Amino acid sequence: MRKHILSSLLLIWSAQLFAGAATTIRLNTNNELVVTGQTTGSAFVINSAEPSGDGTAEASPAKVYVPMDGPLAGAADEAKYFIDKNAGTLFDVTSTSQKINFPLYVNALTVTNPFYIYVALKDNSNNYKIVTFSSSTYNGTTNLDVTFPVSVKEFCDQSGVDCSSFTSTSGTEKTFTAYFFLNDTVPTSLPVGTTITPSAAGYNNGIYFQLNMSNKVYTKNQVTLDITKTRPGDKRLILEYSGSAGITNPKAVRVISFGSTNPGSAIDDEPIVTALNAGGSLTSTEYPYSTSGQLTVTNLENGVETFLSVVMVNLYNIATVVSPAGSETPLEIQELLKKEGCFLLTAGFGEDHYVISYFRHFRDAVLAKSYLGKAFISFYYDTAPKYALLIYKHETLRAMIRGMAYTLYFIFNNISLILLSSLFATLLFYLYKKREKIKI
Repeated sequence: MRKHILSSLLLIWSAQLFAGAATTIRLNTNNELVVTGQTTGSAFVINSAEPSGDGTAEASPAKVYVPMDGPLAGAADEAKYFIDKNAGTLFDVTSTSQKINFPLYVNALTVTNPFYIYVALKDNSNNYKIVTFSSSTYNGTTNLDVTFPVSVKEFCDQSGVDCSSFTSTSGTEKTFTAYFFLNDTVPTSLPVGTTITPSAAGYNNGIYFQLNMSNKVYTKNQVTLDITKTRPGDKRLILEYSGSAGITNPKAVRVISFGSTNPGSAIDDEPIVTALNAGGSLTSTEYPYSTSGQLTVTNLENGVETFLSVVMVNLYNIATVVSPAGSETPLEIQELLKKEGCFLLTAGFGEDHYVISYFRHFRDAVLAKSYLGKAFISFYYDTAPKYALLIYKHETLRAMIRGMAYTLYFIFNNISLILLSSLFATLLFYLYKKREKIKI
């Protein structure tokens, strides 16, 4: 009898120990980490980045970039630079109703007490203090999806940092570390402001978030953008753009499409909301950030003049002012071939391209000046059109054409260097053979 009692107690103790070990909060990432915000408008996505590890260590938190409201008003209001006009306004440090929605997985496996979700914030004395807690309890759940809302004000109240500078000073940026964990202590015994130790038993089952907050925007006095050139392709346009300055915490370059509607000058160097209200919409592609460069915009309608603008976007999803719109008409490959003339190269690239422009210039400046060059040009234009469409329809052939074109482009532009290198290599070989001969 005693043996059975001891076995039962051991079984219960083992179950509780296992349950305690499995009681955790983790990131609810699904395919990617998605954090949303809710201010005065509809819910909107806040830029975020998953941790390099699992986020259970302070050194590898999930990062969230929170766009903050600031002292600007009217046409210069910070919210007008946010890429989602549904935000209405950005986060206000005085509001408890505006929430950041953190996506979590909750494992609350226990045979006894229910658990609460607690949120603690690392203050300026490096102590973690309780910010808020859940009104709901969790018990016997496995990987339960939970969206946990916390206001910026709740974080600021426990940080020991004066957050009022967000409302008074433009360009304010602050960073906090928050810790979400499960505990079966009732909130009356673990109230807001209580200091906890994340590594201690009962608290060491949570997930870290790094909150980066900024109200910095880039007006037309700080950054301007221009589209310097547009080139047509088949169902695509190629834009070349240039910016007067860069931005901090850069994320990407984005394109705003107005379709066939010319937005006119009303959007020039204005906040992005002006462009969105004028009928523009952000295309889905995020291009690598650079203050100047070339972008290819695809999935356009051939034969229809399309108006496009560009913006630079930072990690807070705050955009620079909008460039004046550039326009061009995408062309079907047949029309593009006729327009560009360099049939094989145009079929290979599928667009007007700087390599094509180079060989077009080479044709006119070099080949057309000699008898043999003229004969080659005549032969090319008699035969190339027959194969251009065939090449365009097969990606392998197109890749071969591009590869040969880039190779010839490199050789023609570096012929002096290549000849000099060849001469130097020949000299070294000659000296080596001569030395070998002397040894013999």
